[in-house]
Amino acid sequence: MQTKAASSGQRYRQVVRDFTASLGARAQLSLTSMSPKDIRSYRDAELAAGKSPKTANLSVKIVSAAFHAAQRQGYIAANPCTALDGLLEETAQRGTFTAKQMARLIDAAEGDWKGAIMLGYFSGARLGDVSNMRWSAIDLERKLLTFTPSKTKKPVTIPLHRELECQLLKAPGIGKAFLFPALAGKGTGGKSGLSGQFAAVMARAGIAGKITRTRQTGGPIAA
Repeated sequence: MQTKAASSGQRYRQVVRDFTASLGARAQLSLTSMSPKDIRSYRDAELAAGKSPKTANLSVKIVSAAFHAAQRQGYIAANPCTALDGLLEETAQRGTFTAKQMARLIDAAEGDWKGAIMLGYFSGARLGDVSNMRWSAIDLERKLLTFTPSKTKKPVTIPLHRELECQLLKAPGIGKAFLFPALAGKGTGGKSGLSGQFAAVMARAGIAGKITRTRQTGGPIAA
């Protein structure tokens, strides 16, 4: 069983990876070159990846703690994170894609992105969970999808939508094989990360906005 400390350490390491990815080529620059614009870009990438304002605020706090330590030790004169106001957590809401928008997204998507977009739409799963989903989550005989969201850590089981099933069966797999191997293991941050790739799909589909989630198959039938 993973301890709380180990879980926190994993969370911090993921934040570091995503923040570094969001910097792109700027990641090679010194700490003194980091600006509030870099922090804002990272936070925007977190939101674009489907994370809540609360989670995005927490990610910035983790990054800020590192910059604060560097400031205390004299490596930088100021912490660039302090220039940003926190996002409003109570009133922030996500929109949802309409059926027509989803059809356009699927048409604009290529390769594993077609199935990934459908899975996110029909299950409500987050981008990171979708990209690392395995075939063991799919019960084709009972027509069920069972997975454990990284945010809640509580397993859910929902009916497998027929359209999603048909898409998945175009490249069937078994066991621990990833549903979408081209997306598995990749971070969400940065232009080349999953959020940036999905934003490109949205652009090709002519849809403006942020990554959104909605479940079209009803609520969980098991917890």
